[in-house]
Amino acid sequence: MAPSPPRPPVIAILGDIVRSKRLPGIQRGDVQIRLDNVLARINERYESAVLGQFLITLGDEFQGILHNPAVVPDIVQDIREELPTISFRIAVSLGEITTGIKTTAIGTDGPAWYAARGLLDEWRRGKREGVAFTGFGVDDLVLNGVSGLLTYHWTHLEASQREIINALRHHEGLRKQAAADMKISQQALSNRAQTAGWREYEAGMRALRDILSRHAPPHAPPVA
Repeated sequence: MAPSPPRPPVIAILGDIVRSKRLPGIQRGDVQIRLDNVLARINERYESAVLGQFLITLGDEFQGILHNPAVVPDIVQDIREELPTISFRIAVSLGEITTGIKTTAIGTDGPAWYAARGLLDEWRRGKREGVAFTGFGVDDLVLNGVSGLLTYHWTHLEASQREIINALRHHEGLRKQAAADMKISQQALSNRAQTAGWREYEAGMRALRDILSRHAPPHAPPVA
């Protein structure tokens, strides 16, 4: 019997909220509701890239399966925007799912998940936060380096600076529209964007999208 052809790789994403059990009960419940809401928006916003829909699984862990990894930076930023003061860690693994892929990212198995779980556990032991990549070959080093810089940048911004970055992102960098949305002058927005490091942050996002887009499989595997 001829061996089965290799399955096309997918992107398995596994994440969790850092130190969630230390949050007060009311705050933890609010965080879970907001996380659930942002995952639902991600499933809708990036529908063409999502194979197994994102959902909360055990405790404060969440997971999803993608066909196109280029949307990962924007998914991460959506979560950061919804939960700006909450730390999290996310493992992004390019690899094979050996079981059938379902509409939601549960009940599946394979090397992609093993690698994501191993990486997430490694980061837990090291008490690290942010986004980690594995399975992208020689690009792992660059992806992890740029991602680490973006995480450091974001965690050191003030709330008003994060608001500027979010506004410019939603308006694709168009300052006139972003300023109107925030009800401030374009000059004020430009000044705040400079102190927030908007250009550098967006450059890092573009770099991640570009590198990840090179690893998009040509065809998405079927969903059961």
